[in-house]
Amino acid sequence: ELEKLQSGITEKELNKAKKKLKSRFACEVETVSDIGETIGYYMTVCDDLSIAEEYITICEEITCKDLEEADARGWNLIMEKYARMMKSTAPERYAKLVAELPKRSREREAIAEEIIRIQVAWMEEFTEKYPAMAGNARSIHTSEDTPYNTSYETYLRGELGTYSEETFLLYGRFIARLSGAGENLAYNIMNHTAKLYGYAGVEEAERKCRG
Repeated sequence: ELEKLQSGITEKELNKAKKKLKSRFACEVETVSDIGETIGYYMTVCDDLSIAEEYITICEEITCKDLEEADARGWNLIMEKYARMMKSTAPERYAKLVAELPKRSREREAIAEEIIRIQVAWMEEFTEKYPAMAGNARSIHTSEDTPYNTSYETYLRGELGTYSEETFLLYGRFIARLSGAGENLAYNIMNHTAKLYGYAGVEEAERKCRG
C-alpha cells in the first residue's frame, strides 16, 4: 500500500474517481424530487446553477498531470482558479496574489484568448436561440463582472489558467476540433444537462421553461 501511495496517481485510479463522481451526480438528478434538491443546493449554496451544468465537463478535463504538478508544487488548483478570476472581479485582492501564481507564457495566453473567443461566441449563439435555458446560466462577458458576479468568460479564463501544459494542449485541440466540425460546446453541455433532468433535450427544456 505504501508503494502505491509513493508511485502517484494512475490513469486507472483517476478514471475510477471520475466514474464515482459522475455516478454520484447522476444519482442526484434521478427523480423530480432529486432534481429540485440539486437545483436548490446549487442556487442556495453557490448562487449559480451553471456549476451543476458544467460538472461533468469539469470532471472529464482533470488529468493525472494536473494533479501531479499541483502536488509537486504543494499547490491548490481551486485556489489558483479563483485567484485568476479575481483579476476582473476583485483587482485589489488579485494584486496581492498575482506574484504567487504560476507564470504563463505570452504564447499560451494568446492561445487561451482564442479559445475563450470561440467559446464566448458559442455561448452568445446558445443564449440567442435558447434564452429561457440560458437565463439560469452565468452572465457571458467579463465586462459584466462584479465582486458578486463572475461571468462565463472570466470563469473560463481562470479555468484555462490552471491547466497543465499537457491538458491545455489537449483542450485547445478539442475546441479546435469542435469548431472545425461546426459544433457548439455550450449547446452540447446544456443538451446533456437537460437530458439529465429528464427532458428529451434542450429544445424540450426550453419550451417547458417558457411555459
